[in-house]
Amino acid sequence: MKTEGEIPSIYFKTKKQQKMSKVKIGIPGWSTGPQSYGVSKTYLEYISTFGIPVILTPEIEVGDVEIDMLFLSGGPDLNPGLYGQKPSYFNGTGDLFRQWFYISRLQQYIESGIPIMGICLGMQMLAAHFGSRITQHLGNHPDSKNRWEKGHQVYVPVYTYGEELVYPQNFGMDVNSHHHQGVMLNDLSTDLLATQIFIHNRQNREIPQSEAVVEAFIHNNLPIFGVQWHPEEFYDEYTTSMVELFIDNIQNENGNFNKANASPREPFQRIVQEAQLV
Repeated sequence: MKTEGEIPSIYFKTKKQQKMSKVKIGIPGWSTGPQSYGVSKTYLEYISTFGIPVILTPEIEVGDVEIDMLFLSGGPDLNPGLYGQKPSYFNGTGDLFRQWFYISRLQQYIESGIPIMGICLGMQMLAAHFGSRITQHLGNHPDSKNRWEKGHQVYVPVYTYGEELVYPQNFGMDVNSHHHQGVMLNDLSTDLLATQIFIHNRQNREIPQSEAVVEAFIHNNLPIFGVQWHPEEFYDEYTTSMVELFIDNIQNENGNFNKANASPREPFQRIVQEAQLV
């Protein structure tokens, strides 16, 4: 029986993940208490299944510390002034260090070509950076009772009628859910492609894109992807496969890494084909 606050024991390294143990994955730290700064254990445990976690402090310039992939964690709301929107009355207080990273480091890492993965807030940071509109309060979006429990299902979108309407495929994947902000499908940047969506009261019918919440996306040209759920607390094969395939793409025969080889579309297409979703 799992007790509240217990870290879920879902991290068992596969042979493939053991071979990836040399990859260095950077994660920006944040304020963890009045006198502490760092990263929560769940993120460190999750990242360590794929490689070596490297905590990025504000003093570290891009290129100072060699990393092969950037991991943007979840967290409290991002200041809407940073992405050109007025604040919602439901908007929460953000973390100073995460917001500083968004302003001062994110663009530099994107320009460096390094593969980037965003979770929850991290996904929203990437979405906002590329021009998506953030819905600052979703209102009735379902949440998991506990962080390691299912919140809802997500679906692969199929676009119809000039892409004004969307149809969720029959295959649904369970995810946890801990967010009150997000991006509606019609507000997603044209630089990004939605790969998973959530729809209230799902039926086998087409709906306007304005009713679909983006739950995962990839960038059209850059090695960047994001998920709205928390895979560090609730295992899902999609996120694991994306991380593994991103790393596969940048790892050569000698086990060394070359970020120039990273491709966002190939991993997603392979995952979809393997899951027989198309």
